[in-house]
Amino acid sequence: MFCNHRRSWGLLAGFAVFVWAAGTQAEQRPKAPGKLVAVDGIELHLHCRGRDRGGPSVVLDAGLGGVALEWEAVQDALVKDMTVCSYDRAGMGWSDVSDAPRTTSRMVTELRDLLATGKVDPPYILVGHSFGGYNAQLFASRYRVDTAGVVLLDSSHPEQVERFLAPPIKLNTVPRRRSGLVFTSPPPTPSALPEHLRASVQALLAQYKSMRTAYEELMNFRTSAHEVRDAHVRLDVPVVVVSRGRREWSHGANALKKENLWQDLQRELGTLSPHSAHLLALESGHHIHLEQPRLVADAVRLVVAEINGNSCRDDRTDPVCEMSSHRVAWIGNSLKLAARTVAWKPVSLQLVTTY
Repeated sequence: MFCNHRRSWGLLAGFAVFVWAAGTQAEQRPKAPGKLVAVDGIELHLHCRGRDRGGPSVVLDAGLGGVALEWEAVQDALVKDMTVCSYDRAGMGWSDVSDAPRTTSRMVTELRDLLATGKVDPPYILVGHSFGGYNAQLFASRYRVDTAGVVLLDSSHPEQVERFLAPPIKLNTVPRRRSGLVFTSPPPTPSALPEHLRASVQALLAQYKSMRTAYEELMNFRTSAHEVRDAHVRLDVPVVVVSRGRREWSHGANALKKENLWQDLQRELGTLSPHSAHLLALESGHHIHLEQPRLVADAVRLVVAEINGNSCRDDRTDPVCEMSSHRVAWIGNSLKLAARTVAWKPVSLQLVTTY
């Protein structure tokens, strides 16, 4: 378990930091649910489910140190309506290690090659959790023709490192050097992870290659942030930002200021496109896809409905029409469909401080 700044780095980089303790042995790796696809001399794990109805394919990208299995409940909620794919980045889960730097730019190139070789047809709706949000943002900016929409789940912001480091918070959220890190145990799994997946995910994360790769992703976090920042991401496709509604910082110095800065960053992500909505997941902490998977699925459907120009007046059974029934608050909205058909009202970002 990481001994210094563990909570801050875990929340902001998207995972709890770790490396193998000497003498620890990984459990036997479970069987992959998807297929291994050859990409640039290595094999990457791709798990696609659902029906091809001629619409966009959904691509799910986990947070730093995350694996494809985290997305099972979201895939379950979407498989009847569309093709939905989770995958393991190089070095994670069932995917082979890559010698290339673990930066967002490289990961985005690998992802596009994986989807093309794996015969997952564009356009894509990119869904990124935490660090995976960097990948979704850069992919959408770089491959605009292939992108139909973006969903960001408590996503990393390209300026978060500098803004948390600045006064008055002065919090270093990402390690500057490779030396000085002390690790004593394998990584914990998210508390909201379904029990039937826990042993498999623990076995995957306990692999040396997965831990080493997560470490490399963390050490390259600043580089990835700069890559997204320097891309000056501005999109013309629907973007739905879903932010956590439960506080992750509740004690200690500047806890309230940290939470409010995080929500400010989330609000800014909601301005990446003129066609956007910002939702607050009232029953979720950082792992929204595990704590409110149906809400994540309906955020994807909201993007699809916006693309298709559907109206709730045409089909009152569409889950998008029932978004207000979820434990969710609407922070902002410029989607034409949602403005026309979904009941909502703006909620102050300060709302998060009361949970």
